[in-house]
Amino acid sequence: MGASSRSFLRPLTNVRTPCSGPLFAMCCFRSRTVRRLYKAISQREGAGFVVRRSIGSPHLNVLDPFLLLDHFGPTQYAPGEAVGAPDHPHRGFETVTYMLEGTFHHKDNAGNEGWLGPGWAQWMTAGSGIIHSEMPSDEILEKGGRLEGFQLWVNLPAKDKMIKPRYQVRCVAATLQQPGTDEGPGRTNVACLSICVCCITLV
Repeated sequence: MGASSRSFLRPLTNVRTPCSGPLFAMCCFRSRTVRRLYKAISQREGAGFVVRRSIGSPHLNVLDPFLLLDHFGPTQYAPGEAVGAPDHPHRGFETVTYMLEGTFHHKDNAGNEGWLGPGWAQWMTAGSGIIHSEMPSDEILEKGGRLEGFQLWVNLPAKDKMIKPRYQVRCVAATLQQPGTDEGPGRTNVACLSICVCCITLV
């Protein structure tokens, strides 16, 4: 998708994905031995919200192409308390954001903006550089509310680090058929899922 496109996607149900077939069974249900447990490190980001960082911590900093994995929330904010990440730059990698609760407003210096709500995912390629903000919705800022989600940073190959910033969509395919009416058949919408992570295996 071009830089002017948005990738704010609704969740899908009853859809067969790469993580629901033989690959998922082989990857996630094989007996394994836990070698070591690492506790995620809590720290403040943006305007002061707390994240728990697993990948990207001092213990797990060599998992290229995965640079960082943050879990923010769940946090219940009172009116006027919610904070996000005001304008900040990214370059040379991609960010994948998935929301569990609450709504964030995304805006960048290329004029793209949109809303990322519960069950929605966004894949942003920073490439040669982009400045963007990720802020709680006006409703949460004014009335308070609950926020929770994840953000994964994925490194770009050296040859792609200076590509034009863009939003990419990874489709696992689904068509949702709406009921028909007396005026004609139902309308078919195509929905896409941005990312599906089976598991990360450390050996």
